[in-house]
Amino acid sequence: MPLGNLRCDALMKWAVIQIMPFRFPDATHRTAVLGMTGSGKSVFACWLLSHAAYDEMPWLIVDHKDDPDEIFNRVSTRLVTEIRPGATVPKRPGLYIVNPLPEDDDDAMEVTLRDIWHRGRIGIYVDEGHLIDARASVFRHLLVTGRAKHIPMIVCSQRPVGVTPYLFTQANFFAVFQLQTANDEKTVESYLSKDITRPLPEFHCRWRDVKARETIMLRPVDDPDTIVDRFNQRAPQPFWW
Repeated sequence: MPLGNLRCDALMKWAVIQIMPFRFPDATHRTAVLGMTGSGKSVFACWLLSHAAYDEMPWLIVDHKDDPDEIFNRVSTRLVTEIRPGATVPKRPGLYIVNPLPEDDDDAMEVTLRDIWHRGRIGIYVDEGHLIDARASVFRHLLVTGRAKHIPMIVCSQRPVGVTPYLFTQANFFAVFQLQTANDEKTVESYLSKDITRPLPEFHCRWRDVKARETIMLRPVDDPDTIVDRFNQRAPQPFWW
């Protein structure tokens, strides 16, 4: 949103936001990205992942939507490799994407996620985290003990009430976009200890750094084309013989 569309008192807040430090999650952190459909959560989560160390360790992308227009389907195949539910994530650094069907592939995903928990040093990105069975013990173990095993996690959800509470109790960072229902807002408020009912400008979010005990408002991140370009620039370069 252009600054000219903001009220004068809001301009003062943005001036403060510009100078406050933003700490990126590292290879041991878990981040909850919450917001209703169209709020900007998926683009923000992809932006976070585009800055992660997937050139040093593998990352698994659990994508329940498999939208042909989404960011990951536009990234070079030199960086993103598709695997099947139940498959083992390769050891080679990079991004590995799986498109499970809820319920049908639950058992297979348990196998994949359990292997990650045993091996460690593999990142996990989950879009629509509420579609992963909140009762699955391996998902709970990844959230609770994954930090010690260097398993960073980025988990998105449009329905906070449907996600395991361990996501909230174990999260090091929260990105909270506009939520759909009062129940979702109440669920998130109980962990952020902050009123989040006030409407946000389009594609803005509240960013909570749990360790620093600070919540700030963030402007929209890069557009999808720029994020795709960043992924592709960091993709392994082809060999020419």
